[in-house]
Amino acid sequence: MPDSPGPRAPRVAAVVLATTPAARLSCGDGTLLDRLNGQLGALPVRDVQVVARTTVAIGSGVTDSVRDVAEDLRCVAKAARAGATAIAVLPGDLVAHTEALASIIDHPGRGTAALVARGGEAPDPLHPPVRVAEGRVVEAGSSFHRVVNANAVFRGVLQIGEADLGGLARVADELAEHVEAGRLGAVTPSEVGDLILVGLVRSGIPVRACELGGLRCERVSDAAAAEEAVQGLAEVDEAEAKLAAADRPAPGVLAALLIDPWARLLVPPAARLGLTADAVTGISLAMAFLAAVWYSEGGRGAMLLAGALLILAFALDRVDGRLARYTRSFSPIGGWLDAVCGRAGEFMVYVGLAVGYPTADGPSAGFWPGGIWTLMIAVMILQVLRDTIDDAHAGARADAARVGAAHYRVPRPLTVPVSEPPAEPVAEARGETEGAGGGESSADRSAEGPSRTDGEGGSGVEQHRITRSDTARRFARALSLPTGERVALIAVTAALFDARATFLALLVWGGAAAAATVVTRIAKALT
Repeated sequence: MPDSPGPRAPRVAAVVLATTPAARLSCGDGTLLDRLNGQLGALPVRDVQVVARTTVAIGSGVTDSVRDVAEDLRCVAKAARAGATAIAVLPGDLVAHTEALASIIDHPGRGTAALVARGGEAPDPLHPPVRVAEGRVVEAGSSFHRVVNANAVFRGVLQIGEADLGGLARVADELAEHVEAGRLGAVTPSEVGDLILVGLVRSGIPVRACELGGLRCERVSDAAAAEEAVQGLAEVDEAEAKLAAADRPAPGVLAALLIDPWARLLVPPAARLGLTADAVTGISLAMAFLAAVWYSEGGRGAMLLAGALLILAFALDRVDGRLARYTRSFSPIGGWLDAVCGRAGEFMVYVGLAVGYPTADGPSAGFWPGGIWTLMIAVMILQVLRDTIDDAHAGARADAARVGAAHYRVPRPLTVPVSEPPAEPVAEARGETEGAGGGESSADRSAEGPSRTDGEGGSGVEQHRITRSDTARRFARALSLPTGERVALIAVTAALFDARATFLALLVWGGAAAAATVVTRIAKALT
């Protein structure tokens, strides 16, 4: 089992749909239902309600005996109306890694989400197709409902946030009426969760796509499939998969090739020690402060030591986001703190470089044109300008995504097999999944962001494969002078030359990168 910071206070209710014979298949010393109950007990699940065709005991959970799919749906609606917190809906025939369940049930946002798998997996009756766009499920399928341009499959696990419980109740009741009237064709008991997902999506409730990544989560129909699925769990290193899920693409070459390979190894020990992401951010800021102190000394040896401390501070800055995702402790304030401390540490280093520069009188000192303090202020202004450009671009993309998402929130009928697919969101249609500028998003630690989150957008558990196009994009990002490349430029030029050379290099390279970024984005906007 992967490292864990410890069990959290129960905050989610669970409805287990044990309405298929597979839920009572043998698994170890019990059944699949027993195994699932044990996994839910290790997660922050407050209580478990089982919906079954016959009375099936599952620990101390409540069991509702029902006769058909319509009653299954009404049981879910009843639980939604009585619920005071988020509700997870799971099938009883599920064989999954505990970490796969935790990625959706233990998410700090506790919003509405569905566990999906991407990567070319073919849909089947137990794993219906879905379409994911901008981190959300925008189309969902069942035996009756079809999906246009499906790009993922639903793995059976749903969570409905507290704010959407009323919508869940309405959707489940409406689906029950359609099932009883035969408007959805021949519906089987295994499709209850699939129908609920279809209903949520078509009613306009935003459903975050929580990606499975390298973990396993399978629904089974017979003993042979169950045995194969259980064996498949053992083939995956769950701890490594959890660590890989916390990774995000590095913004440049330095971070990808020199920092990230070993920085990620610090995450599990940090989690075992009980360190929080905010604590690591503070340590990173302290390392940057020490680097500034040594830079202010001005000697060659001090410059070398300061450069090493600066690189260490950057490495820790790459750890804090991973740790937040690894421990699922990310938050909006964490993203803000990460951004503020990162820039504060960088500016402290600039001040240290200026203080340590030889203080002889003349135009190269003080605030004279071309003086060291003038250059330092110019570098700071340039960086603030670049951050402003990046933030404005991110805001524009977020606005465009919201416009697209609003289109998906238009209710669509449940009795139509294929609903007309909405237009793609602007940002996705242009393929702008990553910023082109030199700044890094502070969303790494926000509750729904794609980096130190997840959420999102992410994220959720999203896997990033390194491809040739990814490598080319990374080198292009390196030319835009992101944080890693700035750290390397500062460390090398200060060690080999002096602060004046460092500031001039930052101004020339950073200015060119800022101009190229603006021109590129204007060109994209005009096409």
